[in-house]
Amino acid sequence: MGNLLVLPLSSPSLYAEASTLARGRAGVPGGSFLASTAIHQERLSYGGSMTTIALVRHGETDWNLRRRLQGRADIPLNETGIEQARVLSGSFAREDWSFVLSSPLSRASATALEISKGADIPFAGTVDDLIERSFGQADGATAEDIAAKWADRIFPDAEPVEDVQRRGAAVVDELVDQYEGNLILVSHGAFIRATVFALTGEDIGGIANATMVLLSRTDAGSWESVPAVVTVAG
Repeated sequence: MGNLLVLPLSSPSLYAEASTLARGRAGVPGGSFLASTAIHQERLSYGGSMTTIALVRHGETDWNLRRRLQGRADIPLNETGIEQARVLSGSFAREDWSFVLSSPLSRASATALEISKGADIPFAGTVDDLIERSFGQADGATAEDIAAKWADRIFPDAEPVEDVQRRGAAVVDELVDQYEGNLILVSHGAFIRATVFALTGEDIGGIANATMVLLSRTDAGSWESVPAVVTVAG
């Protein structure tokens, strides 16, 4: 029986909790607790002029486990990440979603393809502007490296956060105008955090692998966050 965590965007600590659960219970060898995200259907409005997007973070990689900053490095999903993506596909009803698109990095596109296959939702391809933020000289750095060299988290040659915010908001609006219906956009943690802030003014903090943030665009053109229900399944 899975555990359900309702994650309002104003509670970043819950995303951290979901991330911990997704990696398995501490002290339980062989634990297989995988984080996926189910849509609270009664909270969403489909059809008409309102559009909903799901900003999905890719599944787990070995660098996630080693706490290495991935940035633009093309690190593939590990076995847990592949399974997370498969589980996540069950959260999407075919009739509610039009297309899946993704970042060009393989950990995102592989997650998107698993969602597409499992939910029978067309994969419309990769989009360059959904790529993760570049962390410059810190790409590939471990948590220990960051603490020692960049405790202020100002990374030389990194893409400025403000640029990521502008890029994220622009590509979301472009894709919503280009494709009809609700969209699943598979991307990366820093990109999703920056994009949600740009569109709604809310800081979600971290987001676990293979979970998502839901946003709906109102008739007036503004974006509003929609709480998601995270299923942690054994």
